[in-house]
This record gives sequence, structure tokens and C-alpha cells, in this order.
Amino acid sequence: MVTATARSESISLLAKLAIFAISVGMIDETIQWYLPNRVGDPRDVAFNTVAAILGIWIGKILFGSSPFGSLPRSP
Repeated sequence: MVTATARSESISLLAKLAIFAISVGMIDETIQWYLPNRVGDPRDVAFNTVAAILGIWIGKILFGSSPFGSLPRSP
């Protein structure tokens, strides 16, 4: 799944993946508010968001096309 997503040139697929990752972080923090020995923190949602975006970007670098668009190739 990582390589298929990384090779995708579709922005909408990458956006859906980012929204999914952000949603998981938000749900995780919401659940923590209701657990007796845990505390949900909005900063954790921000860190989860940054980590998800970096993970998508690194996956695109390692397994897919260039995240910087089409780079010129040397002959």
C-alpha cells in the first residue's frame, strides 16, 4: 500500500491519506480524554499531523516519484 500510494501522482489520494492520518490522531486524543490515567492534548494532534505529513513525504521519496515534481534527468 505504501508503494502504491507513493507512486501515485494523484493529489487527491495523498490528501485523503493525510486527512485519514490526521483523523486517527484526533480520535486517539479524544479517546484519551475519557481514560482515567491519560490526558488528551491538542499538541499531540499537531505532532501527529506533522509526523503523518512527513511520513507521506518520506514514503514518496523512498518509494515513488520525486516529491519536487519532475526533475531533469542527465543523459
